[in-house]
Amino acid sequence: VTYKEAVDVMTAAGIFNGGDGNNFNPDATLNREQAAKIITYMLVGQEKADKLTTTVAPYADVAATRWSAGSIAYCTNEGIIAGDGNGRFNPTAGVTGLQFAKMLLVALGYDAKIENLVGNSWAINTASLALGDADLDNGMEEIALSAALTREQAAQMAFNAFKADLVKYANKGTNITLSDGSTVVIGATPAATYKDAKADNNLGETANLTQFAEKYCEKLSLSHPTDAFERPTNEWTYDKVKVGSYADEADLTYTKEVKLGDIYKDLGLSDTIAAGNVTFHVDGAAEATPESTYALSKGDSTKIGGNGVLTEVFYDKDAGTVKITIMHVYGGEISSVRAATASKDANVTVTPQNAGRGGNYETDKFAVDDVVLYTYSTKSGDTGVQSAVKAEQITGTLTGYTGGESVTVDGKTYEFNAAASTNYAVVLKYTDATTWDDAKARLLLTDGTTKDVNLKGNVKNIAGNAKVATNSIVSYTVNNKDQYELKVLTEPTTESNVTLTTKGNSTIDIGSVSVANGKTIFLVATENGDDTEYTAYTGIANVPTIKVGTTAAAVNAYVKSGTAATVVFIDATATSSTVESSSKNVIFVMGDSTVGSSYDSVKGTYWKYDAIVNGEITTIESAQKITSKGMYTTVAEDKNGVLTLSGNDGVTSGTGTDREANGAIGLNGSYYSYAKDCQVFFVDTDGNISTSSIGGISKDETNNVWFKVTDGDVTTIVIVDAVSSAKQLTGVKTVAVKASQSSTLTVDATGTVNESAKTFSGSVSGSPVSGDKIVFTPVVSAGASANEVTATYNGSSWTFSGPIVVTAEDGTTATYNGQ
Repeated sequence: VTYKEAVDVMTAAGIFNGGDGNNFNPDATLNREQAAKIITYMLVGQEKADKLTTTVAPYADVAATRWSAGSIAYCTNEGIIAGDGNGRFNPTAGVTGLQFAKMLLVALGYDAKIENLVGNSWAINTASLALGDADLDNGMEEIALSAALTREQAAQMAFNAFKADLVKYANKGTNITLSDGSTVVIGATPAATYKDAKADNNLGETANLTQFAEKYCEKLSLSHPTDAFERPTNEWTYDKVKVGSYADEADLTYTKEVKLGDIYKDLGLSDTIAAGNVTFHVDGAAEATPESTYALSKGDSTKIGGNGVLTEVFYDKDAGTVKITIMHVYGGEISSVRAATASKDANVTVTPQNAGRGGNYETDKFAVDDVVLYTYSTKSGDTGVQSAVKAEQITGTLTGYTGGESVTVDGKTYEFNAAASTNYAVVLKYTDATTWDDAKARLLLTDGTTKDVNLKGNVKNIAGNAKVATNSIVSYTVNNKDQYELKVLTEPTTESNVTLTTKGNSTIDIGSVSVANGKTIFLVATENGDDTEYTAYTGIANVPTIKVGTTAAAVNAYVKSGTAATVVFIDATATSSTVESSSKNVIFVMGDSTVGSSYDSVKGTYWKYDAIVNGEITTIESAQKITSKGMYTTVAEDKNGVLTLSGNDGVTSGTGTDREANGAIGLNGSYYSYAKDCQVFFVDTDGNISTSSIGGISKDETNNVWFKVTDGDVTTIVIVDAVSSAKQLTGVKTVAVKASQSSTLTVDATGTVNESAKTFSGSVSGSPVSGDKIVFTPVVSAGASANEVTATYNGSSWTFSGPIVVTAEDGTTATYNGQ
């Protein structure tokens, strides 16, 4: 369906329900009797329209018993339609856009004779009015109104009529009959819009005018909230039931990088719109600097958006304001798939491939390891994955590659999405070419991985008098022989006794560069035992506080444009350097006292446990026995891969979770802000570990939870589903069931439970008769279940149908007897 909003609204309002009994067929051609039925439904409503009948055939080819006869007779009487002049109506003939537009114009109050919608010039006059003041072709400007109209196109035109202003005439003039028998109207005043005092303002329009739906469809209402990406929307309800939300059509749309000056030009502006009247929303969140400082002015070369980024511009000419929304498309993989349950729809977990955030998404369309393209909103209340589609796989011969820009397969070039990794790298090792071998380099890429590559030729430093220096930042391209060509952008320097970065602060101290922002890529080298680890962070909100001491540290920063760093490299491997509260080395172990030891002659004695190691679900070999579940932040690994775990800096454990709200997540009875790349894991009652997301956390007072806080933000969460052993009868509710009218039996609504004696009872008053009953409904602890019990009066005493048996979640039971 092309015109989804129109079809949904018109169907919900009953305009396209009924007719000839067919289902809504969007591509079928609308015929004349269907059009008559639609107009009748619009004017009198479906219920009344279906009751319209006629005892006389309105036309020779329309029997009085035909399903559409009532509507055809009604529209003929109202001057909306007419026959062919020979007594026939041709009910199954197709309707053109112009013919349907004429019907809608008359329904809006336009007089066919006054507006010359009859006679030889009817078509040009109808087109002028329909495309002008009535705006009946809104959203379908590419459609020729002289062509046959499909049902969905008719829905769009009727939908436009619903929103159009009604008109009336102060004076309809005088009919003059000419010598040829035709009539003309003279002295009529122009059609004018008006306000009907009896009509509700259910479309919420600010102008003091009445639209068609405000008079003829009072149950339909319209509001204008924003969607998950802050785009203005139309939200329709019918009879208080939501029909749907539909994003407004943007005034301008771009899917590539665009200059602000081009937006100014494309909007046809003649004056600058100040920054205070221009708002930016990136993935649903209001963007801070620099976007908040941007105005729209002529010739501004500032660029926004990018390839594969949907940039939409909404211009309110009356208010003089512009809203710009930017929506990225991310790449991810499906890491888990969950079937629907009684309480939850089927859903999957999307794990990002590059820097970004994933999470749960309700669908049953994907399998584990599927690669998907998805959108993500950071708007409060809508945080999470908003859409996902399976990525198209292209196979063929790689014939060209430009790092971070494009790949060429079988001669066709595919440009990189702007959310993908960039084509920057840090040179960790380098050797010149020899007689037999290419020059080689080990590169640290912007995702934190390293790669050994062959080079197209030797690489010199910026001065050109020596080979490229280690820790230089370069850009690269790759040819069809998989050879990298490097361009040196900046060369390293050293820093000592200084704070290089402070989490959340845009001020940095990297050589001559002192500013970073939310898009800066930080590549940080740290020491882990005998190994060097590399970590990539995107943005000042994610990079940890890094300090260097007396031992000088190699650092480097590249600024592509402006003053903010594009890429930063920091070698923090020296013992005097500190990476405070790094989210690395967060290990959760499924400790178990029943696990036995293993032994071999190389590793010695060790224990194997399921674990989560820095975001990876895996199995570890531990040098110590771990008897219970726990989270650790310090790890030492011997040469055989056996781990020794210790430390829990920043780790909290406890009970209870609550869903995310206003940027905070409920853990252990308190609420915490969380990092953008916060990792969430769930352990079920069988000990199975799966990835989850912030959006997948629900309110549960019994779950056990461990989490790591880094620089005030939660970076890792592990939730363990708790099986409750509670089996307490916390109360009983009582209801009296009288056997006859002679009974005066009454009971207190709440009974009594004696926990120590394991008994329950109710308080009875009045005079019961034989056959009277009291129903005891149990109230039990969370996760437990229990049966109802009925006590019956036999004329002298009460007998119970049995005890109340409380079954805990873990299967254990407790029995309570009635008294």
